[in-house]
Amino acid sequence: MKRQLFAAPALVLCGLAAMVSPGPARAASVWHDSTEKAFAEARKSGRPVLVDLYADWCGWCKTMEREVFTQPRFQTYAERFVLLRVDVEDGAAGSELQRRFRAGSLPTLLLLDPKQSLLGKIEGFLETDRLIARLDGELATYDAFLAAYDVALASSDPLLWRSRARELHARGDGGRSAVLFERLVRDGKLTGDELAWTRLQLADAYRMDGRFAEAKKTASELRNALAAQPKSEQTQGAQGIVERVDLLLVFIAGGERDCAGAAFALATFERGHPRSPYLPDARRAYSALKSDSTALCS
Repeated sequence: MKRQLFAAPALVLCGLAAMVSPGPARAASVWHDSTEKAFAEARKSGRPVLVDLYADWCGWCKTMEREVFTQPRFQTYAERFVLLRVDVEDGAAGSELQRRFRAGSLPTLLLLDPKQSLLGKIEGFLETDRLIARLDGELATYDAFLAAYDVALASSDPLLWRSRARELHARGDGGRSAVLFERLVRDGKLTGDELAWTRLQLADAYRMDGRFAEAKKTASELRNALAAQPKSEQTQGAQGIVERVDLLLVFIAGGERDCAGAAFALATFERGHPRSPYLPDARRAYSALKSDSTALCS
């Protein structure tokens, strides 16, 4: 699964208004309860995914479902999205989405692109007209964000590259953030821990974008370079980077649906970092892989 740890070159960036234009008229909105199926449909259709994060105990979630999602105006508007409802207490995809996108209250609606990059987030109950206005606002804000990315691409300012790369990475946009992290690495001006952190973020951006071979190569090369440093020369920051690289290798194996590789990476992480605060993340990623229907785990 895609986890925030810390692309082919981007195509011509079109406004999201075009991306989310309604398709042919359909029957009443159908909400998926399977993350796999929802994002498979999104990849096929090119439509964003509107995710409703809920819990059984959440009264406002039930009110939103009963009084907003059933309204004809909302259902017509929602035709431009693939719809997904997930329980944040399912111990699987719903819990992961809540943690990854820091949904601190319920209900929370996420707007995600087909690669699960964050387009927008709305927390709390809103009545129909206000909700539609907020969704439009989130999409317009993201359009402006993409315009700022275009500015960064045209710029020769490494500080602007870094700022935009980190923002894109935080949104889960591996493809676009990788383009800018690659520039920062090639620029040759970063050194020491700052360069190592950037290489780590580049590896994670590749993972987010589904480029697992590049992610593994970049992470492994960084790990070997750090391991080659004499212990006396390793900074505390470098030791923290080694910990994050080892964690990333667990997630990369999970993305590849490589059960044996994930088990090895998890064992390496547990052995090398027995007191790490990231141990629950690593174990959760491996458990999620074992329960994934597309992975062949014994």
